[in-house]
Amino acid sequence: MKGLFGRSLLYCLYLSATTCTQEAFAQDFSGTIEASLQEPTFQGGVLHTDKGGVIQAHDLRVQARSITYTNKTEDGRKVITLQASGDLLFEYGDKVFVGSSLTYDFMSGTGTLFNGRTAEGIWFVGGERIDLEGGGRYTLYGAYLTPSESIYPSFNLSADQLDIQGTDAKTSALKFTFC
Repeated sequence: MKGLFGRSLLYCLYLSATTCTQEAFAQDFSGTIEASLQEPTFQGGVLHTDKGGVIQAHDLRVQARSITYTNKTEDGRKVITLQASGDLLFEYGDKVFVGSSLTYDFMSGTGTLFNGRTAEGIWFVGGERIDLEGGGRYTLYGAYLTPSESIYPSFNLSADQLDIQGTDAKTSALKFTFC
């Protein structure tokens, strides 16, 4: 097989005996993690590419240019993490985010998205940092809300911190700004 597809497929077939589907690669994590990466490298429990790819698990899908998936034991503790950046699209539960970079811990089900944005009802919601806290809950820091799809909206509401769980949003103060 030639080309990127062939290399990716062969690598996935090679990993299937040990890593590509979660059962053997992460015995402590209940679920399946699938990796479809272009020209990946694998060394010491770390699967990496700068050529783009997708990582999928239950209620989570990450597509990015650079992906590093780690699955190893450090100091007797299982570590299963993901770092992604560049052209980042992140599906988390029923939400779709875009952002500049993501770190995610599969063992705790938590992560951090930087310069992220999603839709929440009629609003576009974003922040400099979004902490993913599991169970559909997330907290935005340097948060903003706007009805505009544009990165340069005509107005927005902003808050230092905004907590969102399902359809509930909580903050201590909102600031209205014409841009």
